[in-house]
Amino acid sequence: MCISTNENDEIHFPLSARIEKINNFCYGDEKGSIEIIPTGGVGTYHYEIQNTVTGEIYGPKDTRTFQNLPAGTYNAMVHDDNETYTVNNITITQPENALLLEEINQTPLVCFGGSNATATVEASGGTAPYTIVWDHISQTSTETTGTANNLSAGTYSVNVF
Repeated sequence: MCISTNENDEIHFPLSARIEKINNFCYGDEKGSIEIIPTGGVGTYHYEIQNTVTGEIYGPKDTRTFQNLPAGTYNAMVHDDNETYTVNNITITQPENALLLEEINQTPLVCFGGSNATATVEASGGTAPYTIVWDHISQTSTETTGTANNLSAGTYSVNVF
């Protein structure tokens, strides 16, 4: 902290920054974000980040949020009019594995024209909890396994969120 005994002197606090981030929810996504929130310093702020693996630099720019980032480690920098800056290592993560959907069980119709078949799928990878939604039927599951019951002959599709 700077201290002045002259009432006409401006008091300037050292530049520092706080970081907020959003990780990628799906494997391979590029939807992560980093927000650099500065305090102190002098004048206008300029922001940039650098991927520590690829060396790619984003910025400098006048807005403090960087979006559409892949998983990785970044150096975040904020510059003020005195060219001072702070650097923070930020890691944007992603799930270890891609979301997988596997059919694990299917029970056929007992009689022609019936509606007593079932189909069961299991989700893994990605980011749990999952929501398993069967199209054209009103059955939804929030477990890792989703079963559609009382199916008649036909083609069904399932979505996992």
